[in-house]
Amino acid sequence: MATMNWMSSLKVFFVCMSLMVSSAIAADDRAIAIIDCPVDHIWDRDDLFRNHPEYLPQLAQIMKDLKEEHGMAIYLVTYSSAIGEKPLPFAGRCHEAWLGEKSDGLVFVLSFNGGMRGSIGRSEKLYNGHFIEEGVMPRISFSHLEGIAEQAFVEAQKEKSELEQVRIFLQVKSENIKERLATVAKEAASRESYDFMGWMALALLVCGVMIALLLKFMGAAGRRANESFHFPDFKVPQRLKVRNGGGKISVIDFEQIK
Repeated sequence: MATMNWMSSLKVFFVCMSLMVSSAIAADDRAIAIIDCPVDHIWDRDDLFRNHPEYLPQLAQIMKDLKEEHGMAIYLVTYSSAIGEKPLPFAGRCHEAWLGEKSDGLVFVLSFNGGMRGSIGRSEKLYNGHFIEEGVMPRISFSHLEGIAEQAFVEAQKEKSELEQVRIFLQVKSENIKERLATVAKEAASRESYDFMGWMALALLVCGVMIALLLKFMGAAGRRANESFHFPDFKVPQRLKVRNGGGKISVIDFEQIK
């Protein structure tokens, strides 16, 4: 009886292992191979622009301008999630392949299955503060970026054409990111200016204290140099009729008197 129970447990174990391996293989099959980083910042995987390629240079220029002006890279991927890998992990893998974990750039994966949807690929470590000790932080918080993306989606939904939706989405998102980055840069410059003024004020204070102490020391030395001592008047009687004779004579060293 014990032997049969042991055999049943062993069979259950092998069945579970087989299911786990099958699931892992299936997940690997669903994972999409990532292409090399697209030069024009667009991976039109769904061929959304195949009949209207004139849109691609416009969209590429929007993203290139953001990169050149503010050093923030963003990429666009059109991807249908009806079959295969989910958009969010797919966007994350694109970011990892194209930008790296210390980049605050973003990958936007857009899908048009029953309406416009999107996912944002980012560096989880960077936006979760894993590199703060190295002084590496994103310039815009991810919550703020999500708000910018939501606003861009709202504006894009006003368009009927999917191609126009993509264009409006990228345009609004890029403009808002530029505005936010300009504000962040201005705030950083103001902080640096305040820090500089603070250090200058501290330096002037230290110099003032040192000058005051030096003047005080020099004044005390001058007063000691200008001190004069007068003997009190007293009568010294002459002795034995000798000229300049009589009285008492003593020497006092005033330098040793403190």
